[in-house]
Amino acid sequence: RCRQRNTAYIWAAAHGRMMKIYQRSKPIQPIKLSAQLWRVRKAYDKLISQMTHQERKNIARYAAEAQYLIALNTYEDFRRARINSRNALQQRKQIQRKIKTYENAAADFGHIAKYNQPKWLICALHYMAQGNIILAKAIHHAPIPKSIVQLRQGTTKRHTHAVDDAFMLPFLEKA
Repeated sequence: RCRQRNTAYIWAAAHGRMMKIYQRSKPIQPIKLSAQLWRVRKAYDKLISQMTHQERKNIARYAAEAQYLIALNTYEDFRRARINSRNALQQRKQIQRKIKTYENAAADFGHIAKYNQPKWLICALHYMAQGNIILAKAIHHAPIPKSIVQLRQGTTKRHTHAVDDAFMLPFLEKA
């Protein structure tokens, strides 16, 4: 049992060290790094039962960092999603896509909590709050659909206030 536990610790630590090597390599190879990040997480989840508390604590830092970097990739997808259509139906789909990508990024950042690493958890919470603000601003600055612009000018102002109340406030309150 002791030998099995030491092997598990060494194997998990080796994955974490390889992750660091891939991060330092020039030029960074994103495919290799991404695959290594997933390996680090899987190694931690698979071998956690065979490690002592101190070993788990040492290896958790690699797993937390790997999960953080995975979540950052998802967060970048969220940041790249745009709301720029003036067609009401397309704009609705774009808003739904932006919200969905934010939920995916928030879920990835939320997984960091299980590793009990305060440094990475604080960073994750910061990005989750920042994501709420970005989402609220993106919805607020979305172009008004053509069907509403064709109405009177006072109607468009009421529309933007309706967007503020209906969509922005819950996201700003979460942040």
